[in-house]
Amino acid sequence: MRLYEIKAEYLYGEDREAKRAAQLALLAQLGAKEIGDARVLCDADTALALMHGGYCDRYSFVEAATPVHEVKPEIDVEALVAAAITKSVAAVGQLFNEKCGQEQPGPALMDIAETLLLEDSCTDALQEHFAAGWRLLAVCPQPQRRPDYILGRPRSHALRG
Repeated sequence: MRLYEIKAEYLYGEDREAKRAAQLALLAQLGAKEIGDARVLCDADTALALMHGGYCDRYSFVEAATPVHEVKPEIDVEALVAAAITKSVAAVGQLFNEKCGQEQPGPALMDIAETLLLEDSCTDALQEHFAAGWRLLAVCPQPQRRPDYILGRPRSHALRG
């Protein structure tokens, strides 16, 4: 399937608001939407309907007849999506930063079984929690005092089941 870019007619004069309203009504009738500055990317049937419906002027016919993109029917979109999902699942093993010793955002955070809020805690208290298997989820800076820390413990270290 070929996609065509149709540019709207440049409107001028006293009746330009009425012409623009007619263009937008035609777009709505055909189920097309504009991209950018009064341009439509559509298939051949919609392109012909736009040209004959007055969306573009008669001088735009030649310009509008050039395809801007061709979608090949042999491309299996479902296979492409499945490959992308497989690739992202393969990267899940990289969700623990060995250098920092912290969980990284992603599905690994769904493994958190317990959470804990440490308010106005010193670094010694924070270090004790790290030694007990807690991981840092967020740091919440506070004005005029030490930050609050939100900690999480994975299921493998959790006391509750």
